Amino acid sequence: MMREKDPITMLWNILNESDGEIPIEKVFSLFKEHGFDKKTAEKAISFLHSLYFIEYKSDGNGVLIKKKEILGLPFEELPCLGCEHLYECRVGGDSRRPESCLKFEAWLQKLIQNLKRK
Repeated sequence: MMREKDPITMLWNILNESDGEIPIEKVFSLFKEHGFDKKTAEKAISFLHSLYFIEYKSDGNGVLIKKKEILGLPFEELPCLGCEHLYECRVGGDSRRPESCLKFEAWLQKLIQNLKRK
């Protein structure tokens, strides 16, 4: 498997792909599969926890990492929040810009459709 550049983005993507909640041991296992050690996973978890993006929860079998609802819908699904290109993306930017991002466009279209239904 290819190693992701950024362990924090990787963790955020893992949480998004697991419906916002995952056992901590599974995170360690996924990080190992991608070439990261347990300490790197712990640092990524600690960083997102310090920003109040995640919380810890016990399910009786171990510790779960749970994504906190920060903004609520529709912003909770904003693809920019977990994007590896966020740091280089700018409106009107040269290489990365929301105007040409397919994920952003899909999110925006979904938002518009939901607003029309109300």
